[in-house]
Formats: sequence, C-alpha cells, structure tokens
Amino acid sequence: MCKRLVFLAVVASVCGLATVHAGEWKRAAYWDGAHWTNWVTDDNSVVLRDAMSAAGYEVLNADQLKTWMDARIADGELSVVVFCRDNGPDTVCETVDENCTLRKYLNAGGKIVWPADIPFYNITHSDLSYSGYADAGSAAILGFYAANGLWDSGNTVTITEAGTAWGLTQTWGSVRSAAAASVDIVLATDDSGNATAWVKHYLPHDTFRGFVRTFDVSGLPDAGDLIRLAEYQEPYEYAIQLIPTNGQVVPDTAVTLKWRAGDSATSHNVYFTTDLAALNAGQVQPTSTTATSMDVADLVRGTTYYWRVDEVAGDSVWEGMVYSFIVQPFTAWGPSPADGAMFVRLDQTLSWEGGLGALFRSLYMGASYDEVDNAVVETAQMVDPTFIPEGLEAGKTYYWRVDEFDG
Repeated sequence: MCKRLVFLAVVASVCGLATVHAGEWKRAAYWDGAHWTNWVTDDNSVVLRDAMSAAGYEVLNADQLKTWMDARIADGELSVVVFCRDNGPDTVCETVDENCTLRKYLNAGGKIVWPADIPFYNITHSDLSYSGYADAGSAAILGFYAANGLWDSGNTVTITEAGTAWGLTQTWGSVRSAAAASVDIVLATDDSGNATAWVKHYLPHDTFRGFVRTFDVSGLPDAGDLIRLAEYQEPYEYAIQLIPTNGQVVPDTAVTLKWRAGDSATSHNVYFTTDLAALNAGQVQPTSTTATSMDVADLVRGTTYYWRVDEVAGDSVWEGMVYSFIVQPFTAWGPSPADGAMFVRLDQTLSWEGGLGALFRSLYMGASYDEVDNAVVETAQMVDPTFIPEGLEAGKTYYWRVDEFDG
C-alpha cells in the first residue's frame, strides 16, 4: 500500500490520587567523565556522584541520560535528575532550543537540579570538547537568560523563606545570579535582590518541579542540599502524570487515558474532543468518573485529540491543563522544514515522521507543484525518513512529496 503527502518549502537564503511520597521519585544523577565539566571540577563532581549514588540515585552517563529522559517523557512518572557536572551533554541537548530532549523532559513534568555554572553556557561532547553558546544557551533551552542579574557581586547569599522550606542550608558568594522577575521561586538572593538560587516551572499549576538552580559559583555544592532540593514537594491538587503524554503519537485507534489524582480529589471530570476551540470555550461536556482512567475508541488516524482532567472535591474544582496526542497516520507527517516554511537553508536536511508500518518511501521534489503532485519524476527512494537535497537555488519555492510504502 502507498500513502502520500505533499509538503511546501520555500528556500530563500542560506541561512490525578494519593499523596506523593518521596520514595516514589525516580531519582537519577548525571555524571560522565567523557563530558567536560566547568565550575564543578572533575574531583568535586566525583564527590557529588558518590554522594548521590549512596543516597540511592541512579548514576547515568550522557547516553543513559538520554534513554532515561525519553522514558520519563513517555511514562510521566515523578522524577528528578541532579547534575553532578555543570554542562549539558549533546545527547539531551541535541539542538539548542526548546525541541531538545532536556526541555521536553521539563515540559513533561520532569525536575532538574543544577549547581554551579550558568546552565547551557556550554554544550559538551564525548571527546571532552564543547560548543560555547554563552548567554544564548539558557535563553534558547530554558526560555530565558539564566544569569542576567548582578555578575561577580561576591555577596554572601541570603536564603529566602522558600529556600529554607525547600531545604537549602549552604551559603556562598554569588557570581552569576538571575533576575528575580524571570524565575518562579527565589530560593536565595544577593544584596541587590537578584536570584542566586531559583526554580523555573514548565507546567501550569506546578509548585515543586521544573528547573532548579543553586550555588551559582565554582566549588563544591552541599550534596545534602541538592538532595533536599531534588525531593522537595508540596501537596498537589491537580491531576498529574497524564498518559498519553502531551504531544505523544499513539499507534492504535483505541487508547486508555490515565492520570494520577490530586491529593484531595474524590472524582474527576474528563474532557475529550478534537475541537480545541470548543474545549477552551467551555462547550465540551465532561465525563465524570471516580476512576483514574478512561477508555476511548474508534479514533481516526492522523487526528489530534485534546483532553483535560479537572479534579473535584465537594464544591472545589481544580482545572487541569489541556493535553493532546495524535493517532499515528499511514501517511508521512510532521515535516521539517514545516509546510510553508520560509528562509530555509540551502543545505537543509528534509525529515518527517514515518507513517504506520512504513518500510521505505519515495520522495518527489521540484519547483513545480503540479509535477510533484503528479509524481512526474521520482527524486529518491530511502528507508530512513530523511533526505538532503542538492542544487537548491536561493529565493525559489520548492515542493516535496513523500509516498510511504508498507510492502
């Protein structure tokens, strides 16, 4: 069977539940001697690694960290990883933007504790080399510049009330603080009120997960502080750990929606629809249930479904965030560059998500929509869903089509 999809590219220039207990955390520590560390020296990183291991944290190298984060993105389990080396490895920072694995992990409800150097100032490689991104690294991955407070103040930090609640005890002389207004929780400050330890959340209503930075100076951060920051949590009234996870591609046309209930919930209102606008406008009727799962069937391939779980306890309702998933189609989908993209590089690699069961594919590309749409001349056949075109001209509009074959 053959399934086809035509994309457009413009080349313009090169260019919910019971209360969560600490023992339920999936806990990991990142350490990889083949990846360079900066302010946390090699010797100090070993001290941290051994302390984390003794506390029951699973020590992961750069490749294992990628596998672990992918698994947490998929299962939505309550999880945290402490960085014992203060640079981002290229296995989870494959791209320096919000599409990298590390940011997807945060978006899925993951938690990261990061001491010392400015997050993602450098991205490291397995030969101890690194790529420097300076100010742009944290801005691209975390969504804000993580050190735009007062540099090199040397002020002895003051632990805030929130920092004490989170378990912070160590003080230090601040070197790379962040603007307090750019973070969600300030755990410690310098004399000017800048955030020298802080938390940034990546899920609505979150109070204890996200990206946690502390000890913004070189040296040895207190391992006990890192563990307390990692495992800090609060009562949570909203449904969490929704499966399918946000943006997930599901292979089947029947799916079981699952979630973990809020701490006080006695029932759940589940909204399920293909119409996001209607959901946001309050035009979708919910299904009320006391279970923490719901089966949905007869789903349509290639369709995006939206769902939300509101937690109910008496007269109180805690409105959850909207999740979505797509049922994997038979055709190719998710093209990169996206359909209609402008200013695509001349050396841009074309890629896409393969259709269900596809074994190989044919690609047609050219400057004529009609010729591509009618498959006049096949450009290439391939197994992997990627293609590097040659001979593209700046300023031209190109069309491309992918036919998927399942044999």
